Amino acid sequence: MKKDKLIALLNRLEGNPDIYLWNGVAEDWVDIEDVPKITLVKEKFKKYLDHVRMESFKKRKEFDANFDDDSYIQCVIKPMYTKYVKWTIDPYLVADSDYHKKTVGIILSKEKGETSFDRCGTLTY
Repeated sequence: MKKDKLIALLNRLEGNPDIYLWNGVAEDWVDIEDVPKITLVKEKFKKYLDHVRMESFKKRKEFDANFDDDSYIQCVIKPMYTKYVKWTIDPYLVADSDYHKKTVGIILSKEKGETSFDRCGTLTY
């Protein structure tokens, strides 16, 4: 969500109410602690295509796969890239030129010191 849209949503509230984050796992609210900027990275398509080529060569043990066919790349590999390659936090890749970079703000919640549980076990938030 863009900052302007968040501000517009908050401006719809009348007065000056407290704002909390909803923790859907614990079904409870938590306070907002901070909104730091972080850098997200995402592998560029060219690097992803190189990985797909290498995996294909390794599995099939043949080096004549037709990866230069533009229709194959657009119809098969590009949808796989779109589906599986996502933005992620990885501080080690920020300086790597094979990755797209995007600076975003994230909303951090304060630890409330409460304990809840679900089928997976105890949850402290």
